[in-house]
Formats: sequence, structure tokens, C-alpha cells
Amino acid sequence: MKITAILEYNGGISSDTPIDIHAAKLYFAQNGSLEGFPDSTFNPHRDDLLGMACDVLVPAAMES
Repeated sequence: MKITAILEYNGGISSDTPIDIHAAKLYFAQNGSLEGFPDSTFNPHRDDLLGMACDVLVPAAMES
């Protein structure tokens, strides 16, 4: 499976190439956001990302 978008509290990132989930997790831990994550596009409009064409959508939000 290829991860091509990740949403967070203030928007999300998308990429034409698969996103390295471990690198994204580390980046988020260091920066508090995925904004600026290398080789991706940040979009502050979460609904735009939720409307992307995909085969599988995983709603995996966790509070706190």
C-alpha cells in the first residue's frame, strides 16, 4: 500500500510519490506539524484532502 496523503489538525500533506510514514512521524514529533515536510504539498483545507481519489481511506484520528 502507498500512503499519498496524511491529515492533521491544521491541514495535511499530499504527494505524488509514497510518503515515508516513519519519516513523517519523526518530522511531526520534531516540528509539531507536517507543514514543510519534504517532497510534499501542504494544504490547510482538510476537506480538499478528504475528497482526493483513493482506493482506501483510513479514518484513524486519535484525541490527545
